[in-house]
Amino acid sequence: MKQLLLITSLFALAPLAYGQTTNTDAPQQECKLTVAQAPAIRGLRLGMTVEQVVELFTGNSQDEELSNQIKGNSDKFGVAHLTVTPSSYPSKAKFAGVNLVRIIFLDGRVNSFSINYKGPEWDNVDQFITKLSEVYNLPVAKAWRPVSESQRKSLKCDGFEIRAVGYSGETSIQITNAQLGKTAYERREEAKEKARREFKP
Repeated sequence: MKQLLLITSLFALAPLAYGQTTNTDAPQQECKLTVAQAPAIRGLRLGMTVEQVVELFTGNSQDEELSNQIKGNSDKFGVAHLTVTPSSYPSKAKFAGVNLVRIIFLDGRVNSFSINYKGPEWDNVDQFITKLSEVYNLPVAKAWRPVSESQRKSLKCDGFEIRAVGYSGETSIQITNAQLGKTAYERREEAKEKARREFKP
């Protein structure tokens, strides 16, 4: 069941990894930030190791509880995931105002994470994006493209993508390395092809 949930979560991110959106005509201000320059949100950033993530929340890189959660939610393709309620850990002051953090690892490094906030309430997603742009020096809201659901927008940069939700009490940001979906998909396809080659009727 855990593996099924993991695979479902991963492939829910596949459109994000490949940058698929529903509006290709929206104005796009070029985002030249590389993966290494992707925003760090509350200390969490792409490329962090499992040990760094565990230390971020617990203060101890060898904490077994979180480490075992990650190991228990990993698959044979190098993908693992972790869901954290920051208020339950020593780092809760750093994550004040955050409900939930979800992280996906690829080969032991953070390749996607989302942060769900308790608030505030925004009139529309552009208000939230304006705040993100001010804090993280990102392109303005009109440069972000709408995605399939109302009040959700995305911004493609050099090798990663950001998605923002800010409307009717829901506020969240997701940052994903474009390589995540591509690599996991290729590994799954290679495994299926290998199984077909080795199959003996």
